[in-house]
Amino acid sequence: MLARMLGAKLSESLGQPVIVENRPGAGGNVAADAVAKSPPDGYTILQNTNGLAISPAIYRSLPFDVVRDFIPVT
Repeated sequence: MLARMLGAKLSESLGQPVIVENRPGAGGNVAADAVAKSPPDGYTILQNTNGLAISPAIYRSLPFDVVRDFIPVT
């Protein structure tokens, strides 16, 4: 729900459509993996919870590196 609200406001600010795609599963790791594998073109944003920060401690193997593959936006 938060991502949809942010997407609507972001669309207003940018003056172009913003598409919100829900990718549930594995505590957000399915979505994080999709974003990590997307082209670094500035068009893909991940809205996740603090679960992303603790995933490396919980899961033995992840298909992405939380520190290397993402740049935080505040």
